Amino acid sequence: MKKVLITLITVVSVAGAFAQGTMQLNNYITGSVQAPVYDVNPANPLEIKQGNTSAGLPTGTQTAYAGAGLLGAGFTAQLFAGPLGTADDALQPVAGTTTFRTSTAAAGRVNALSSVSIPGVAGGTSARVQLRVWENRAGTITSWADVLADDSVKRGYSLAWNSLALGDPFASPPGTPATMFGVTSFQLFVVPEPSIIALGALGLGALILFRRRK
Repeated sequence: MKKVLITLITVVSVAGAFAQGTMQLNNYITGSVQAPVYDVNPANPLEIKQGNTSAGLPTGTQTAYAGAGLLGAGFTAQLFAGPLGTADDALQPVAGTTTFRTSTAAAGRVNALSSVSIPGVAGGTSARVQLRVWENRAGTITSWADVLADDSVKRGYSLAWNSLALGDPFASPPGTPATMFGVTSFQLFVVPEPSIIALGALGLGALILFRRRK
């Protein structure tokens, strides 16, 4: 009896460890998802901007993006995910990256992956998800960790969202991977150099001092 109980616990633990629901990596699906990704605002590369415009799906209220829609293999897209309630900075990378389409008519759309596995979140349940994109510099920037190590790398990320129920790969037949319904458009940006931050702080300090003197 004891051996049977140990075996049962082991089986349940292993099944839990391999709980991985599935999702599509596709930010453009006719009638369902339309959230293109844009390059930096040429007039303000430091600007962080997110949210769907009135042309997006779901429809949003964001103003039009100044940067062009991303094109080609020079940009990498990857999902980051975790169980519901996970903080944005604690979301983990999902295996499987992609690039962007090359047709001008499809600017801002990723080369879709039909199914990626969301680790730690079982099929049939929802996950907390975020889409992140970065300039890969001819394949030399291969991960978000690489991005964070170099402030000059263009990067951006969607607002995090709670996904639809993930597909269950263990069902019979296997469940259909969830779409990225809820993903939002965003634009890339660059992190300001320390000298710019210092100048900004100096200017703010001078302004405060000037007001006090008045």
